[in-house]
Amino acid sequence: MTLAGTGSVSDAWYFQIGSTLITASDSIVVFTGGGLACNVYWQVGSSATLGTRTHFAGNILAAASVTMTTGAVSKGGVFALGAAVTLDTNMVNVETCPSALSTSLSKAATSTTSYTTSATSTSSYTTEQPCVYTPPPKLAC
Repeated sequence: MTLAGTGSVSDAWYFQIGSTLITASDSIVVFTGGGLACNVYWQVGSSATLGTRTHFAGNILAAASVTMTTGAVSKGGVFALGAAVTLDTNMVNVETCPSALSTSLSKAATSTTSYTTSATSTSSYTTEQPCVYTPPPKLAC
């Protein structure tokens, strides 16, 4: 699936799915013309299943459960209200959208939190610190 943006980091997409969200194996969600995964929201009426090796973008909020099959990657939060979020050797990257002040910057600053799961190893957690916007000094004449 391709999400076409307008070139602004504030581009946003909202999807409401009445029942289930199921992706085929090796599916990919990509952006053209700008846009960030933190501004994509998937409201799912029951359960969501990301197929094997799927590269998904956006925050999933499922009424029941979320299953990420082997090797699926999500660039966005994965939340289930009524049951479990099931992971099997997956990566979930939670992106923080830039503040309104930094949206005018040519390269937006984002913070990423990564969670890696494996059936044979413990989870790891890494964080990249966001850039900080500093306004230019005012000239005194």
